[in-house]
Amino acid sequence: MTLPALILLPIVGALLCYQMRDRGAPAWARLVCFMSFLQGLSLLLNPAPPVSYRWIPQLGINFDLALHPAGVAMLALTPLLTLCSLCVLRPGLERRSEYCGHLLWLMASLQGLFVSDNIGLFYVFFELMLLPTLLLTSRWGGERGRPAALKFFLYTLVGSLPMLLGVLALGYQTAGNGLQFSQLANLPAEVQISLFWLFALAFLVKLPVFPLHGWQVDLYRSAPAPVVAVVAGAMSKAGVYGLIRVLVGVFPLATGHFAPILGGLALVSLLHGASCALGAPCLRSILAYSSLSHLGLVTLAVVSGGAAGETGAILQMFSHGCATGGLFLVLAALENRGFTSELKQLSGLAQSLPRLASLALVLAMASLGCPGLCSFPAELAMLLGVYQASWSMAVLASLGVVLAAWYGLRFYQGAWNGPGQAGLQHSDVTEMEWAALLPLVGLCFAVGLFPDSTILEWTRGLP
Repeated sequence: MTLPALILLPIVGALLCYQMRDRGAPAWARLVCFMSFLQGLSLLLNPAPPVSYRWIPQLGINFDLALHPAGVAMLALTPLLTLCSLCVLRPGLERRSEYCGHLLWLMASLQGLFVSDNIGLFYVFFELMLLPTLLLTSRWGGERGRPAALKFFLYTLVGSLPMLLGVLALGYQTAGNGLQFSQLANLPAEVQISLFWLFALAFLVKLPVFPLHGWQVDLYRSAPAPVVAVVAGAMSKAGVYGLIRVLVGVFPLATGHFAPILGGLALVSLLHGASCALGAPCLRSILAYSSLSHLGLVTLAVVSGGAAGETGAILQMFSHGCATGGLFLVLAALENRGFTSELKQLSGLAQSLPRLASLALVLAMASLGCPGLCSFPAELAMLLGVYQASWSMAVLASLGVVLAAWYGLRFYQGAWNGPGQAGLQHSDVTEMEWAALLPLVGLCFAVGLFPDSTILEWTRGLP
């Protein structure tokens, strides 16, 4: 299996989706996602060699593709999450062919980003994921969709334009000899420090990290829940991947120099997100702030500079995608039945939806770091990495992990436990919802019980 096929298949699938009737588009999009998932799984089991094609040699931007430990597991999770999202479409959804095509476009952009071996190509895919997210939010996000999409666009623009300047500066620095990551591994210290924030700003916005998180809650509350499952579960990992691949890989001296600033912002994000999740009024907001907190810990682990922290961050990229992506799909199932995500209007749903409640419980426990589930080994490794750098930061970071158990239980108890609503009758989990949620629940157990023989095993042997 060649690396370009990971990008070409969803692009061709998206173009065909745009030409299809609404009725057949979802089935076709699911088939494309399933085939892409098999491609990603095949590459995990049998890594493909790097490939390189000339594209814009005058700027050093070529079509260089290679596998990297930080992104290899996301090559399977991204199409799987997209497939699961397509299984819980809202009944009566309009313009399904466009909706499915935009999701495939987003998936193609993410796949391209995770295999890019050229910083110029990395920037292209980093920008390509912007437009489908904007369209999905503004067209299918209801009355709040357009303002949320506009805010997301403005925040992303603030981060992306400096990165473009950074790419051009690197092209000038290397005199057009190439922008492959291996060719940028030994930049002078003064160059690293002068260009560092041009790239760091884009990744801190995409994660996001405090105080650049203003777009997150609005988007997570407005966009269709299946879309948010892909955004939270996969697209936010583009920021984590950028931290590892670009900041640590290309600017290691500058990353160490600015680590106290990045670590401080990450710690504030961790604690601010956790405290806001405790008082958030709806389920979507709880998940938005919990993502801010979790990814704050990931950022802190990456900039701590240890192997344990980076290993835990890679593991958490996958684990957070499974757990939080799955929880947004649970919310999609609730909203498809006419429920709101406002906590004050929810209570006792487990009485009428016991199977969906069981799936939600596993995913919620995975999100808060319950032993035996996916986030537990990731958080242990990240905290170890932070502790090796600073015991005081590790103590404060542990407080955020404790708060995660509090707001995780609040998420579940507020909606599923308590007195049931009189006269409430809804069908429990449908076949399509089983197909969407069971794979993610299974992965939560598999990664939690066998982290070394699943995710970490896939990263060995890669440069």
